[in-house]
Amino acid sequence: MGRRKMGIGDLAILKDDSVMVKVLEVNGDSYVYQ
Repeated sequence: MGRRKMGIGDLAILKDDSVMVKVLEVNGDSYVYQ
């Protein structure tokens, strides 16, 4: 339940890693944090 994909501009720093954060298209790929 940590970060699924990490890339440039990771917005997982908003809260904890347990927070589900949906990142916009980064580098043309959709990064989803769970």
